[in-house]
Amino acid sequence: MTNSDTTRWLARPVDLDTDHVLGDENAEITLVEYGSYACPHCRAANEEIARLRDHLGDRIRYVFRHLPIAGSELAVRAAELAESTFSEQGFWRVHMKLMTRSTELTEEDIASVTGDLSLGGGDPRRIEDVENQARSRVEADVVSARASGVRFTPSFFINNRRYDGPWDLSSMSDAMLGRLGHRVQSAAIDFAGWGPSAGALLLVATVVALFISNSSIGPDFEGLLHTELGFLLGSLSFKMSVLHWINDALLTIFFLVVGLEIKREMTVGRLANVITAALPIAAAIGGMAFPALLYWIMIPAGPWAHGWGIPMATDTAFAVAIIVMM
Repeated sequence: MTNSDTTRWLARPVDLDTDHVLGDENAEITLVEYGSYACPHCRAANEEIARLRDHLGDRIRYVFRHLPIAGSELAVRAAELAESTFSEQGFWRVHMKLMTRSTELTEEDIASVTGDLSLGGGDPRRIEDVENQARSRVEADVVSARASGVRFTPSFFINNRRYDGPWDLSSMSDAMLGRLGHRVQSAAIDFAGWGPSAGALLLVATVVALFISNSSIGPDFEGLLHTELGFLLGSLSFKMSVLHWINDALLTIFFLVVGLEIKREMTVGRLANVITAALPIAAAIGGMAFPALLYWIMIPAGPWAHGWGIPMATDTAFAVAIIVMM
């Protein structure tokens, strides 16, 4: 499965009538897991969750929701089997068997657990009703997983907020107890996931650079930019100034990414069609020609007459940042 950052919050709140919950319903910490019985990582996480519940005691309640691995019929059957019990005690008994009976979910696991259950008392019509209700509950969990931006298992939510860190006892308990290290990490992740973050950083860096360049430390900063950095390989050496590393090295990567984005748009994106590409292309040409023409009209002669290329040039980095922020 692939991950998506469409949301960082739990779309469907915990419902004691429909969710499977272990722990005090009034616990201060709620841990929701989207998992699959055919997922080996979920099996490993199951042990850590047991340790976590022992560690935090009544302070935590644990909720398990289904997200069977895509394309795995065995995973779907296991999830529906767990939902066929229709009792909390029965569900958790089947849940633990499916999670711990072997290192990898097999047909034998399904058969063994099925043999312990008496679905519908042997009545075919009753069995069909049980299976349909179980299927509906699993599908409801899958829908809520998609709505919450979940694309892989196991995925965890702590007090309705998605947790993206390691799922060992120490890391998860730090997150649940809101310790400083986790709060700083969460703030950094939130900022990085915020759409305009790159543009905001660029504008802040621009303001700081203008302030430094026009302050008393401007000459020292200029000297720093011309400091040479490089590496030695035997008798060979390669050096460039910090300024050239920025302009010739880092910007090369930037324009490579921009070029790949343009290529994607021109092959499978909105620029692949002549009709939809006409307006952006016209806007790009106009965005270069109009500033140059305006410059030529305002400064028709003199030593600055040949400077039309300056307003004509487009700073792609700033353009992209401003577009994202808008």
